Amino acid sequence: MNGSVIIISLNLLIKIYLFVMRRQEYIKVRHIYRFVDEYYSDWFPLLVSYQVFNNNLSRLGGAFNRFIEILL
Repeated sequence: MNGSVIIISLNLLIKIYLFVMRRQEYIKVRHIYRFVDEYYSDWFPLLVSYQVFNNNLSRLGGAFNRFIEILL
């Protein structure tokens, strides 16, 4: 990406996470990312790298984890 900063919206990040978690029952971020990258890359052509994806999820911190616990 030539050193450019790629930002994924939190809205899209949450949609991807919840979609795969529900569809595949994956919980680990790396499994969710791999699944989307392999099977749904045409839906998300601008999908960021795993590192950016994971870092953005981590930035959500405990709020997102608590939200997932409530859903489960």
